[in-house]
Amino acid sequence: MTCEGPVRSILFMHGGALGDFVLTLHVVAAVRRRFPGARVDGIARCPLARWAAGRGLLEHAWEPDSVGAEGLYAEPIRRDGTIAGLVRGYDVVVSFLGGPNSLVATNLRAVCSGHVVAVDPCASSADCHVVEQWRRDIAAEGLALDDATGALFRRRDGEAATPDVIVHPGSGGRAKCTPFPVFETVVGLLAGDGRRVAWMIGPVEMDLYGADYALTLRQTAPVVYEESIERAADCVRAATTFIGNDAGMTHLAAACGLRTVAIFGPTDPRVWRPLGPDVRVVTFDFEDPKLQPHEVAERIVRATAFPALTVPDRQAENSHPCGQDPGRTAGAI
Repeated sequence: MTCEGPVRSILFMHGGALGDFVLTLHVVAAVRRRFPGARVDGIARCPLARWAAGRGLLEHAWEPDSVGAEGLYAEPIRRDGTIAGLVRGYDVVVSFLGGPNSLVATNLRAVCSGHVVAVDPCASSADCHVVEQWRRDIAAEGLALDDATGALFRRRDGEAATPDVIVHPGSGGRAKCTPFPVFETVVGLLAGDGRRVAWMIGPVEMDLYGADYALTLRQTAPVVYEESIERAADCVRAATTFIGNDAGMTHLAAACGLRTVAIFGPTDPRVWRPLGPDVRVVTFDFEDPKLQPHEVAERIVRATAFPALTVPDRQAENSHPCGQDPGRTAGAI
């Protein structure tokens, strides 16, 4: 199947959380380059979709519940339903709600007069980055895209970098969170070097660690608390360096073009590393009983330095999602 005829309107559909959604935006950007004159809209559960719509990557973004997206899981789909009426008018629909054989894909084909591309959002192997997997799957359904993965959002001219460095200690699960003594040492080293450092936390971190968590963080640096993803995104975009775990905000920082230091423990950076023009990956075993927080912290701090300091024997973590070294992206420290 190929994408034939003029393409004037494109709809993206996504049901995942922040990190996966940011990675999906690299696909959105590639589709925009393929069809520069087309209108691109989105249906996404992640509230960052509205923020992206306000910055030119999407024209409009709907929440799934507001357009009756649950109807895509009905068998058979109601052809007079809200979601059927919405998708019917698009020339291309790209769904990350299940693969080509899913019920959602079947229902979309039943009501959409345009070209339907259905993508399984789950990583199927460790041989490439998940965005490259998606690109291959989309190409197999007749929509070839380029593999560029640069900055999606940039700081506005004259926008101050305050704080200079944001340290985000949280993640969607405890298993992916760097031990706090490491982050605490990182903040101390950066502050001692004259960097303007701030912690960033939100509801996820408060739920994980309790109400006194912010008080503990304030002992080493100011704390930025953002209740909404949109406000957090504005704060991140105004910084120059971001340090975080394998988490959604780290993916967002990379997509904003910041010097991004992504810390990985149990997950594979070859598949899930953030994408952007200046991403550096630091890996270590979070549960190592011989862990020396100061040694790991020094590796993380070195990763924030200009120029990049790469370690030759860790090149597997420095691979481009398409298997090519992009040159401009620094690697593991």
